[in-house]
Amino acid sequence: MKALLVIFLWVCSYGTAAAHEIRPALLDIVRDTKSICHLTWKQPMMGQQTVRLVPHLSGGWTDGPPQAERLFNTYRQQQWSHPECTIGVLENQRIAIEGLDGSITDVFVRIDYGDGRMFHTILRPGDPPLTLTSEKSRASAASAYLGLGIEHILEGVDHLSFVLALILLIGFTSRLAVAVTGFTLAHSVTLLATALGLISPWSLLIEALVALSIAFVAAEVLRARRGSSSLTIRWPILAAIGFGLIHGFAFAGALGEIGLPPGQSVLALALFNLGVELGQILFVVFVMAIAALAVRAAGTWKGFAPAPAFVVRIAPYAIGSWATYWFLDRTAQLFV
Repeated sequence: MKALLVIFLWVCSYGTAAAHEIRPALLDIVRDTKSICHLTWKQPMMGQQTVRLVPHLSGGWTDGPPQAERLFNTYRQQQWSHPECTIGVLENQRIAIEGLDGSITDVFVRIDYGDGRMFHTILRPGDPPLTLTSEKSRASAASAYLGLGIEHILEGVDHLSFVLALILLIGFTSRLAVAVTGFTLAHSVTLLATALGLISPWSLLIEALVALSIAFVAAEVLRARRGSSSLTIRWPILAAIGFGLIHGFAFAGALGEIGLPPGQSVLALALFNLGVELGQILFVVFVMAIAALAVRAAGTWKGFAPAPAFVVRIAPYAIGSWATYWFLDRTAQLFV
């Protein structure tokens, strides 16, 4: 339990801002048949909160005011156009994102060269400026979605808090594998349905419900510690499946803002979903490894003294407190 408490404090070290910033920004450049490059910049927002990120191209294409700008509930969109955009001019552009190094937001870069080639990559804090050379342009258009999925779950404080709360509720038993599998299948269904446009949920409401799901499971952990019982405690897979459907809508938020590559939408969607699952598995394995190391350091299972009662309760109280704050903050955004 002490090991799980340490892991929770590490997860929450991102803070509340991380829960708002995990959605990636998008820089989309499309070259049309008239050699005009159309640039679209999408930056994530939460209500009126936003991190200052400014895209810069070496040709100065985004230095002037945008030709069009729109504000949505979860992102701001700006657009520019640049004439005489030949292949050579486009390939020699150098892309830098001002403010990226001071954030935890990734920038998804998508280039359509207009000659059948597509290029996708992710710019992360600390990365050097990107030059669109011919060699890079031959990269797979969908491959970057796998990394995006892994990063989306591993940087998602709220999603990791929910998984950790499940571990606290269930423990390292066979039921944990069943619950995590149920969570995976459930959020895969709503992720696919939302990304394919079959369902269009209200993103701000989904974010609030995600926080509520974490607070609920944390409360169930405390109830179980007191020796009480409930449907969730007896059958945690029900909570994993039910709330997994809600978390799937939130996972789809990243895809909804950057979109899917033309002609490779199915592959990109499958890779993103696979990335989410791989990231989730990595986190569970990480938690199990830390717990195993703690037990090993203490000697054996038999000689491992149980944690004091107050320590046992710290983690679920901390998770529940953070989740309640997230819920209230996100609910307030519904009325802004």
